[in-house]
Amino acid sequence: VVGTRSYGADTDTIIAQARAYVRVLQAHGIAATAKHWPGDGIDDRDQHLTTTVNPLDLAEWEDSFGRIYRSLIGDGVMTVMSAHIALPAFVRSLIPDAGREAFRPASVSRLLNQTLLRDGLGFRGLVVSDATPMGGLTSWMDREEAVPAVIENGCDVFLFSRDPRSDMALMLKGLREGRLSEARLDEAVTRMLTLKAKLGLHHAAAEERLPPLDMVRAQLRRPADLATTRRAAGEGLTLVKDTQALLPLDPVRHRRVTMIAEQGWSFVSGAPERSFAPFTEEMERRGFELRLYDRDHFPTPADTDLLVYLIGQEATPSLGHIFLDMTRLHGGSRKAMAQFNREVPTLLVSFGQPYYLYDAPHFSTYINAYCSLADNQRELVRRLVGEAGFTGRSPVDAFCGQEQLRW
Repeated sequence: VVGTRSYGADTDTIIAQARAYVRVLQAHGIAATAKHWPGDGIDDRDQHLTTTVNPLDLAEWEDSFGRIYRSLIGDGVMTVMSAHIALPAFVRSLIPDAGREAFRPASVSRLLNQTLLRDGLGFRGLVVSDATPMGGLTSWMDREEAVPAVIENGCDVFLFSRDPRSDMALMLKGLREGRLSEARLDEAVTRMLTLKAKLGLHHAAAEERLPPLDMVRAQLRRPADLATTRRAAGEGLTLVKDTQALLPLDPVRHRRVTMIAEQGWSFVSGAPERSFAPFTEEMERRGFELRLYDRDHFPTPADTDLLVYLIGQEATPSLGHIFLDMTRLHGGSRKAMAQFNREVPTLLVSFGQPYYLYDAPHFSTYINAYCSLADNQRELVRRLVGEAGFTGRSPVDAFCGQEQLRW
């Protein structure tokens, strides 16, 4: 669930990039949020579907997630998102026989939100829960218990509701029955008002808080900024391996290109439409002839000079696992067993998750492009044909700790 939603796997890199991002956002009046507390990216499950676990011992946690959060808190990050993630090592350090309680999600854990985050790390800003309809919370406790428990156990903001009227009634019921204290409620309200005051929202007119869309679009799409965006996209593209010396591609030697494509999808409303049209247009403009894979006619050296797999699945909520789904790509379970990479020169490109090589260890040329935005696709083609070099450094171990994948 983290994948392409993170800065990578190196703690120092994460700190450097996150600090820059927080600094610039907050300098422009936008409250930044550090998430997902107490640390995501190790459990391979998805907290949209179930409570996940940060399995590190306290020393490991302190040297990684602890350092990251301490750095951002020291810089004044305004909010932290408390997730449906457990940190059993911390809970057991205080309650050795905690049992099931060791796996209580942070979003409803006083120990993680108050004792560790506030008392231990010194955070004084706003704590917002992760989305409360997520399976990581709904599978832990029923709604009547969970609604007041989110605020009572240290979150100042209750995020999202399928039925706001019902959840408001459950919050009031919890307050009247003593499961949510007035003191805790007052504390949460005070922190929210403090955040608004710090952002100057009580002084800003509506049009200042939310400028007209045309104005925002004009500011974000200035030619110089678009050029910077495209350059940055290109510099991040990562050639993971090319043991067959396939690159650069040649429109004479590799003229007939067969594409096997999976554009992926996004849970997020308003996400850009997914299409490999920019890649296709740039390749054809340089003289390559592209056709889509025909599930009834396998590519062979007689009709294909280059086979390209284009995969576009980025990390997105409620997608428990991301892998190279040959059954879907090749058009059936029996067809999935047919592999062409030893007969036809083959290139695998991920415009999403950076770990696809795990499912295709014998593919000799593999590139991580990280997202399928048009700039990434166009800059990729420039590098495929040798008009620019690959300069990106992988932020994660694209070989997944497996020596087999390197050959």
